[in-house]
Amino acid sequence: MAVLGDYISIKHGYAFKGDGITTEDNGVVLVTPGNFAIGGGFKEEKCKFFTNQYPFEYVLSPNDLIVTMTDLSKNMDTLGYSAFVPDSDRIYLHNQRIGLVEIKSEDIDKRYLYWFMRTRNYHLTIAGSASGSTVHHTSPKRIYQVEVDFPDLLSQKKIARVLDVLEEKIQKNKAINNNLEQQAQAIFSDELL
Repeated sequence: MAVLGDYISIKHGYAFKGDGITTEDNGVVLVTPGNFAIGGGFKEEKCKFFTNQYPFEYVLSPNDLIVTMTDLSKNMDTLGYSAFVPDSDRIYLHNQRIGLVEIKSEDIDKRYLYWFMRTRNYHLTIAGSASGSTVHHTSPKRIYQVEVDFPDLLSQKKIARVLDVLEEKIQKNKAINNNLEQQAQAIFSDELL
């Protein structure tokens, strides 16, 4: 049986100094485990930003595949999960608690790997090998040990495409629901006046 380490490598991030971290949006996002949605995927709400100088080699590129290496939650809701760096005008910095996934095999589709690293079995394996009782940690070595049996490349691309479409529809539905909720609240507060 193959293991994930046969196909990928993971680069650790940089230890950015705390005195440069702010909540004021300057367009330079310090990517943290807080940027990962429960179950994987990138979220931009409540970003942390960085105001000091930073090493250029720790600037992430759009669509880089990243993974959380630390989780503060009791249920390890984000530990080991994957996300893509957004394609936006912002700069995203590779923080030390985030791993940058580099694919070293032509037999793996990046989008498929993203979805694989969001599966329940994958997460149970990572959570089961985590260290720490309050702050949970994983490591590249633990991720590399996950056993895999990937389908052929064409099948991977088809599977990823279907899951991408479903995720896009879910995001659109959430946006519609949020809009309707805001409209309902606005109508309700107008009625009270």
